[in-house]
Amino acid sequence: MADDELVSIKRSDLQQMIADSIAQALTKKKPTTPQALFAGVAIDDSEIRTINERHGIETGSSHSPSHNCAVYRRSQYEDAQGFSRDEGPFEREIHEPLKRLAMMVCGETKNSNVARVDFDRVRDNYSQFRDLFVKLYDDRLAGIAKERRV
Repeated sequence: MADDELVSIKRSDLQQMIADSIAQALTKKKPTTPQALFAGVAIDDSEIRTINERHGIETGSSHSPSHNCAVYRRSQYEDAQGFSRDEGPFEREIHEPLKRLAMMVCGETKNSNVARVDFDRVRDNYSQFRDLFVKLYDDRLAGIAKERRV
């Protein structure tokens, strides 16, 4: 087919093709910069909070905006003012090692060094590590909650 060849298409078919193309582009939005590499897949404090609440575990002080967002550790305690001390790691402290592991699978340790061709693999690696962490943490708290009931 020559570039200057005239092609006819119904307006409704064209509109449908455009709508389909836009929908596909929106659902398959990929990171375009190393800084956005983990956007949309990074662990979120709500994941930790949900697990803590599901098992009746309190971390942090109810006075704090980060209430119940830390990973539970057995050595935490409440001070005289009702603030938890010696809390476990928060999502940011969990994100960093997950991010490094995900990139190390592709031989990198910095976002800026990850080749664009590896972006999807690194994001998938991160998602798998994150899901494993969440599952293992959920299992751990289920065991602790069971201990407390006995």
